[in-house]
Amino acid sequence: MKHTRQIEEDLLALIECDDTGDGLPFYDHHLITTNAYPTTYQSSCLNYEDWNNQRRYSLGIMRDSGLISFSGETFESVHVSLTIIGHAKLEEYRQDKPLRNGLRWLGRQTDKLLSSLVLPIIAAVLTVLALNFLGLNK
Repeated sequence: MKHTRQIEEDLLALIECDDTGDGLPFYDHHLITTNAYPTTYQSSCLNYEDWNNQRRYSLGIMRDSGLISFSGETFESVHVSLTIIGHAKLEEYRQDKPLRNGLRWLGRQTDKLLSSLVLPIIAAVLTVLALNFLGLNK
């Protein structure tokens, strides 16, 4: 499984946005729908976030890093809350966006400069050198 910065940022934002004070509940939708739980319980659980394998993996890494804490963890569900470190990390991600956008813009401008200015010059120089080498340029 893969745990990326984007997955971590999205989960932190989701937890911050939807936390009602006792943690954001995650339920394993597959487990609940494939077992003989009462229909009312199934329908109420499916209203919450899915605790699928990818999220279990990512949330476990985030818990081990101290970004979140679990409460009321069972095999089928968990309540997840942000820690102070998690709030700080999310704020760091938010402040990093203008820097990333600026660096992307700078990279695009550099690419445009190289492709429109430097590459034609290199091609012209190589053409002249090849013509001189072959004796075709008089």
